[in-house]
Amino acid sequence: MPKEAKNQDLGKQFIAYLYSDEAAEIFATEGGAVQPIAGMTDKLSGDAVTYYGIYDTGAVAVLDAFSTTDPVEGLTTRGAFFDPVNSLVSGDKTEDQWIAEFKEASDAFRGALKE
Repeated sequence: MPKEAKNQDLGKQFIAYLYSDEAAEIFATEGGAVQPIAGMTDKLSGDAVTYYGIYDTGAVAVLDAFSTTDPVEGLTTRGAFFDPVNSLVSGDKTEDQWIAEFKEASDAFRGALKE
């Protein structure tokens, strides 16, 4: 959470809620996704069980914090780092293309770091 964020206490409460039993149930039953909580795949069906089942075998989700940056035109964290994985998996991008784009986006964000 940004240190200058207004309503930090409410933000912390919201983040805590996202890992509550109630929220976990909503994500699993209405969204077809789970937080990395052991046993949550029992609430899923089909490919989602296979995809999220990794959490039941000891894997943990790790995403460290991103430093705050000034806006970078045409880039978002999701669009630069997460969504392109789909193109790699589908074969629409080669591994070399994906790596080059990842490095380019990283450099752009690094150049926009706030002090």
